[in-house]
Amino acid sequence: MRSIRRQVGRTLIELMISITIGLAVMAAIVAIYSATTSTSRQADASQRMSEDAAVTLNLLGTYFRMAGFSFPQANVATNTVTAGSATFQVKDSNFSGTAIRGCDNGFSNPTVSATTSLTCNGSAGPDAVVVRFEADTSNTFPTTDSPPQASDCLSQGISNNGTSDFDGTTAYTVMEARFYLRSGTASGTRDLYCGGNGTSTFSAQPLIQYVDDLVLAYGVAVDVSSHQVVQYMTSAQIDALGGTMDANWGRVISVKLCIVMRSESADQAGVGSYVDCSGSVVTASDKYQRRAFSSVVGLRNRGGFVL
Repeated sequence: MRSIRRQVGRTLIELMISITIGLAVMAAIVAIYSATTSTSRQADASQRMSEDAAVTLNLLGTYFRMAGFSFPQANVATNTVTAGSATFQVKDSNFSGTAIRGCDNGFSNPTVSATTSLTCNGSAGPDAVVVRFEADTSNTFPTTDSPPQASDCLSQGISNNGTSDFDGTTAYTVMEARFYLRSGTASGTRDLYCGGNGTSTFSAQPLIQYVDDLVLAYGVAVDVSSHQVVQYMTSAQIDALGGTMDANWGRVISVKLCIVMRSESADQAGVGSYVDCSGSVVTASDKYQRRAFSSVVGLRNRGGFVL
Protein backbone atom coordinates (compact mmCIF):
# COMPACT_ATOMS: atom_id res chain seq x y z
CA MET A 1 0.00 0.00 0.00
CA ARG A 2 1.21 3.45 -0.80
CA SER A 3 1.93 5.59 2.23
CA ILE A 4 -0.06 8.71 2.58
CA ARG A 5 2.24 11.73 2.91
CA ARG A 6 1.20 14.73 4.91
CA GLN A 7 1.07 17.90 2.77
CA VAL A 8 2.93 20.87 4.26
CA GLY A 9 2.30 24.55 3.15
CA ARG A 10 1.50 28.09 4.24
CA THR A 11 -1.76 29.22 5.54
CA LEU A 12 -3.61 32.14 4.02
CA ILE A 13 -2.98 34.22 7.12
CA GLU A 14 0.77 33.66 6.87
CA LEU A 15 0.76 34.72 3.23
CA MET A 16 -1.18 37.88 4.04
CA ILE A 17 1.26 38.76 6.83
CA SER A 18 4.24 38.23 4.48
CA ILE A 19 2.71 40.40 1.77
CA THR A 20 1.93 43.15 4.31
CA ILE A 21 5.48 43.16 5.62
CA GLY A 22 6.85 43.27 2.06
CA LEU A 23 4.63 46.20 1.13
CA ALA A 24 5.69 48.08 4.26
CA VAL A 25 9.36 47.55 3.40
CA MET A 26 8.77 48.69 -0.18
CA ALA A 27 6.87 51.78 1.01
CA ALA A 28 9.75 52.68 3.32
CA ILE A 29 12.26 52.27 0.48
CA VAL A 30 10.16 54.43 -1.85
CA ALA A 31 9.75 57.12 0.85
CA ILE A 32 13.50 57.23 1.49
CA TYR A 33 14.23 57.39 -2.25
CA SER A 34 11.70 60.20 -2.77
CA ALA A 35 13.08 62.20 0.15
CA THR A 36 16.64 61.74 -1.08
CA THR A 37 15.69 62.72 -4.61
CA SER A 38 13.79 65.81 -3.42
CA THR A 39 16.71 66.88 -1.23
CA SER A 40 19.10 66.40 -4.14
CA ARG A 41 16.88 68.47 -6.46
CA GLN A 42 16.65 71.27 -3.92
CA ALA A 43 20.42 71.22 -3.37
CA ASP A 44 21.04 71.38 -7.12
CA ALA A 45 18.54 74.24 -7.50
CA SER A 46 20.12 76.13 -4.59
CA GLN A 47 23.58 75.74 -6.10
CA ARG A 48 22.31 76.96 -9.48
CA MET A 49 20.71 80.02 -7.84
CA SER A 50 23.94 80.79 -5.98
CA GLU A 51 25.96 80.61 -9.19
CA ASP A 52 23.49 82.82 -11.10
CA ALA A 53 23.40 85.28 -8.21
CA ALA A 54 27.21 85.53 -8.18
CA VAL A 55 27.21 86.31 -11.90
CA THR A 56 24.43 88.89 -11.50
CA LEU A 57 26.05 90.69 -8.55
CA ASN A 58 29.42 90.72 -10.30
CA LEU A 59 27.91 92.09 -13.50
CA LEU A 60 26.01 94.91 -11.80
CA GLY A 61 28.90 95.61 -9.45
CA THR A 62 31.32 96.02 -12.35
CA TYR A 63 29.14 98.71 -13.94
CA PHE A 64 28.47 100.44 -10.61
CA ARG A 65 32.20 100.69 -9.92
CA MET A 66 32.73 102.30 -13.31
CA ALA A 67 29.91 104.85 -12.87
CA GLY A 68 31.11 108.39 -13.54
CA PHE A 69 34.52 107.39 -14.84
CA SER A 70 36.18 109.87 -17.16
CA PHE A 71 39.79 110.36 -18.17
CA PRO A 72 41.24 113.40 -16.34
CA GLN A 73 42.07 116.30 -18.62
CA ALA A 74 43.75 118.68 -16.18
CA ASN A 75 46.27 118.21 -13.40
CA VAL A 76 44.25 119.59 -10.48
CA ALA A 77 44.14 118.50 -6.86
CA THR A 78 40.38 118.26 -6.67
CA ASN A 79 37.44 118.62 -9.01
CA THR A 80 35.36 120.74 -6.64
CA VAL A 81 35.68 124.30 -5.42
CA THR A 82 33.83 126.10 -2.65
CA ALA A 83 32.62 129.66 -3.14
CA GLY A 84 31.01 131.05 -0.02
CA SER A 85 28.81 128.28 1.33
CA ALA A 86 28.19 126.57 -2.03
CA THR A 87 30.27 123.77 -3.57
CA PHE A 88 30.71 123.58 -7.32
CA GLN A 89 32.22 120.98 -9.58
CA VAL A 90 35.21 121.99 -11.67
CA LYS A 91 35.19 120.60 -15.20
CA ASP A 92 38.42 118.61 -15.28
CA SER A 93 37.22 115.72 -17.48
CA ASN A 94 35.13 115.05 -20.55
CA PHE A 95 32.22 113.53 -18.64
CA SER A 96 30.80 115.15 -15.51
CA GLY A 97 27.07 114.45 -15.79
CA THR A 98 24.77 112.06 -13.94
CA ALA A 99 26.78 108.88 -13.40
CA ILE A 100 24.07 106.75 -11.85
CA ARG A 101 20.34 107.11 -11.40
CA GLY A 102 17.65 104.71 -10.27
CA CYS A 103 13.90 104.21 -10.16
CA ASP A 104 12.35 102.44 -7.17
CA ASN A 105 9.70 100.61 -9.21
CA GLY A 106 11.39 100.43 -12.58
CA PHE A 107 11.38 102.67 -15.64
CA SER A 108 8.06 103.48 -17.29
CA ASN A 109 9.84 104.42 -20.54
CA PRO A 110 13.15 102.48 -20.63
CA THR A 111 13.69 103.07 -24.36
CA VAL A 112 13.49 106.87 -24.30
CA SER A 113 16.55 108.46 -25.90
CA ALA A 114 17.48 111.08 -23.28
CA THR A 115 18.58 110.01 -19.80
CA THR A 116 16.91 113.07 -18.30
CA SER A 117 13.58 111.94 -19.80
CA LEU A 118 13.51 108.61 -17.96
CA THR A 119 10.50 108.37 -15.64
CA CYS A 120 9.68 105.92 -12.89
CA ASN A 121 6.74 103.55 -12.51
CA GLY A 122 4.21 104.52 -9.90
CA SER A 123 3.15 100.98 -8.99
CA ALA A 124 5.17 98.47 -7.00
CA GLY A 125 7.79 96.46 -8.84
CA PRO A 126 11.51 95.70 -9.09
CA ASP A 127 13.93 98.61 -9.12
CA ALA A 128 15.84 99.80 -12.18
CA VAL A 129 19.07 101.74 -12.63
CA VAL A 130 21.04 103.51 -15.34
CA VAL A 131 24.85 103.78 -15.33
CA ARG A 132 26.96 106.14 -17.44
CA PHE A 133 30.70 106.71 -17.90
CA GLU A 134 33.28 107.65 -20.51
CA ALA A 135 34.09 104.54 -22.52
CA ASP A 136 36.87 103.35 -24.76
CA THR A 137 38.22 100.02 -25.98
CA SER A 138 40.10 99.52 -22.70
CA ASN A 139 37.24 99.71 -20.18
CA THR A 140 34.65 98.03 -22.43
CA PHE A 141 34.81 95.06 -24.79
CA PRO A 142 36.12 96.37 -28.13
CA THR A 143 34.06 95.61 -31.20
CA THR A 144 35.41 93.82 -34.27
CA ASP A 145 35.09 96.98 -36.37
CA SER A 146 38.10 98.60 -37.97
CA PRO A 147 39.08 100.56 -36.01
CA PRO A 148 37.49 98.92 -32.93
CA GLN A 149 34.83 100.86 -31.01
CA ALA A 150 33.82 100.96 -27.38
CA SER A 151 30.73 98.87 -26.65
CA ASP A 152 27.69 98.96 -24.40
CA CYS A 153 26.31 96.25 -22.08
CA LEU A 154 25.14 94.24 -25.11
CA SER A 155 28.51 94.48 -26.91
CA GLN A 156 27.05 96.94 -29.41
CA GLY A 157 29.48 99.49 -30.79
CA ILE A 158 29.17 103.12 -29.64
CA SER A 159 30.35 106.00 -31.80
CA ASN A 160 31.51 109.32 -30.37
CA ASN A 161 28.32 110.73 -28.91
CA GLY A 162 29.34 113.42 -26.46
CA THR A 163 31.04 116.81 -26.37
CA SER A 164 33.70 117.31 -23.71
CA ASP A 165 32.59 119.25 -20.63
CA PHE A 166 36.24 120.24 -20.20
CA ASP A 167 36.89 122.17 -23.41
CA GLY A 168 33.59 122.03 -25.29
CA THR A 169 35.20 120.91 -28.55
CA THR A 170 36.50 117.38 -28.04
CA ALA A 171 34.22 114.50 -29.02
CA TYR A 172 34.26 111.42 -26.82
CA THR A 173 32.19 108.29 -26.09
CA VAL A 174 29.62 107.95 -23.32
CA MET A 175 28.52 104.42 -22.40
CA GLU A 176 25.00 104.18 -20.97
CA ALA A 177 23.51 100.94 -19.64
CA ARG A 178 19.94 100.62 -18.33
CA PHE A 179 19.32 97.58 -16.11
CA TYR A 180 15.83 96.41 -15.17
CA LEU A 181 13.72 93.27 -14.75
CA ARG A 182 10.87 92.16 -16.96
CA SER A 183 9.18 88.96 -18.04
CA GLY A 184 10.85 87.51 -21.10
CA THR A 185 8.68 87.06 -24.16
CA ALA A 186 10.27 83.69 -24.91
CA SER A 187 11.09 82.37 -21.43
CA GLY A 188 8.00 83.63 -19.59
CA THR A 189 10.16 84.15 -16.50
CA ARG A 190 11.36 87.40 -14.94
CA ASP A 191 14.89 88.10 -16.21
CA LEU A 192 17.55 90.79 -15.89
CA TYR A 193 17.54 92.95 -19.02
CA CYS A 194 19.92 95.63 -20.21
CA GLY A 195 19.36 98.31 -22.79
CA GLY A 196 22.46 99.98 -24.17
CA ASN A 197 23.08 103.12 -26.19
CA GLY A 198 24.72 101.16 -28.98
CA THR A 199 21.32 101.69 -30.60
CA SER A 200 19.31 104.91 -30.49
CA THR A 201 16.23 103.01 -29.30
CA PHE A 202 17.92 101.39 -26.27
CA SER A 203 16.45 98.05 -27.30
CA ALA A 204 17.03 95.65 -24.41
CA GLN A 205 18.02 92.01 -24.32
CA PRO A 206 17.95 89.49 -21.44
CA LEU A 207 21.24 88.86 -19.67
CA ILE A 208 20.39 86.53 -16.79
CA GLN A 209 17.29 84.42 -16.29
CA TYR A 210 15.27 83.78 -13.10
CA VAL A 211 16.05 87.10 -11.37
CA ASP A 212 12.79 87.54 -9.47
CA ASP A 213 13.39 90.87 -7.73
CA LEU A 214 15.89 93.75 -7.63
CA VAL A 215 16.03 96.22 -4.74
CA LEU A 216 18.54 99.10 -4.64
CA ALA A 217 19.51 101.57 -1.93
CA TYR A 218 22.07 104.33 -2.38
CA GLY A 219 24.70 105.52 0.07
CA VAL A 220 24.55 109.32 -0.02
CA ALA A 221 27.05 111.95 1.17
CA VAL A 222 26.17 115.41 2.45
CA ASP A 223 27.28 117.02 -0.85
CA VAL A 224 29.15 116.29 -4.08
CA SER A 225 32.56 116.95 -2.50
CA SER A 226 32.20 114.65 0.51
CA HIS A 227 33.35 111.03 0.37
CA GLN A 228 31.56 109.64 3.42
CA VAL A 229 28.17 107.95 3.37
CA VAL A 230 25.82 109.53 5.90
CA GLN A 231 22.70 107.52 5.07
CA TYR A 232 21.13 105.15 2.56
CA MET A 233 18.25 106.44 0.47
CA THR A 234 15.80 105.15 -2.08
CA SER A 235 15.67 106.63 -5.56
CA ALA A 236 12.59 108.67 -4.72
CA GLN A 237 14.29 110.15 -1.66
CA ILE A 238 17.32 111.19 -3.73
CA ASP A 239 15.09 112.79 -6.37
CA ALA A 240 13.41 114.78 -3.60
CA LEU A 241 16.64 116.29 -2.22
CA GLY A 242 15.83 119.60 -3.88
CA GLY A 243 18.75 120.07 -6.24
CA THR A 244 19.26 119.28 -9.91
CA MET A 245 19.50 115.69 -11.09
CA ASP A 246 23.29 115.98 -11.38
CA ALA A 247 23.59 117.49 -7.90
CA ASN A 248 21.27 114.99 -6.23
CA TRP A 249 22.71 111.86 -7.79
CA GLY A 250 26.25 113.24 -7.64
CA ARG A 251 26.09 112.64 -3.88
CA VAL A 252 25.86 108.85 -4.30
CA ILE A 253 28.95 107.09 -2.91
CA SER A 254 27.87 103.45 -2.88
CA VAL A 255 25.03 101.14 -3.88
CA LYS A 256 23.47 98.46 -1.72
CA LEU A 257 21.89 95.93 -4.05
CA CYS A 258 19.75 92.92 -3.28
CA ILE A 259 18.44 90.36 -5.76
CA VAL A 260 16.03 87.47 -5.33
CA MET A 261 16.80 84.45 -7.49
CA ARG A 262 14.19 81.82 -8.42
CA SER A 263 14.81 78.16 -9.14
CA GLU A 264 14.44 76.90 -12.68
CA SER A 265 11.84 74.24 -11.87
CA ALA A 266 9.20 73.71 -9.20
CA ASP A 267 9.57 71.08 -6.50
CA GLN A 268 6.40 69.05 -6.05
CA ALA A 269 7.33 68.40 -2.44
CA GLY A 270 7.19 72.12 -1.69
CA VAL A 271 10.03 74.40 -0.68
CA GLY A 272 8.71 76.29 2.34
CA SER A 273 9.55 79.98 2.74
CA TYR A 274 12.39 82.43 2.18
CA VAL A 275 13.55 85.84 3.46
CA ASP A 276 13.15 88.61 0.88
CA CYS A 277 15.22 91.79 0.42
CA SER A 278 13.22 93.66 3.06
CA GLY A 279 13.89 90.98 5.67
CA SER A 280 10.34 89.63 5.59
CA VAL A 281 9.59 85.91 5.59
CA VAL A 282 7.63 85.00 2.46
CA THR A 283 5.93 81.67 1.83
CA ALA A 284 6.61 80.25 -1.61
CA SER A 285 3.13 79.17 -2.67
CA ASP A 286 4.16 78.20 -6.22
CA LYS A 287 6.70 75.55 -5.07
CA TYR A 288 9.66 77.39 -6.63
CA GLN A 289 12.72 77.98 -4.52
CA ARG A 290 13.75 81.57 -3.94
CA ARG A 291 16.71 83.09 -2.15
CA ALA A 292 17.88 86.65 -1.59
CA PHE A 293 21.49 87.70 -2.19
CA SER A 294 22.94 91.12 -1.35
CA SER A 295 26.10 93.13 -1.84
CA VAL A 296 27.41 96.66 -1.27
CA VAL A 297 29.44 98.27 -4.07
CA GLY A 298 31.41 101.48 -3.83
CA LEU A 299 31.51 103.90 -6.75
CA ARG A 300 35.25 104.04 -7.33
CA ASN A 301 35.07 107.41 -9.03
CA ARG A 302 33.33 108.96 -6.02
CA GLY A 303 35.39 107.33 -3.29
CA GLY A 304 37.98 110.05 -2.94
CA PHE A 305 40.92 107.94 -4.08
CA VAL A 306 42.71 107.26 -7.34
CA LEU A 307 43.15 103.73 -8.76
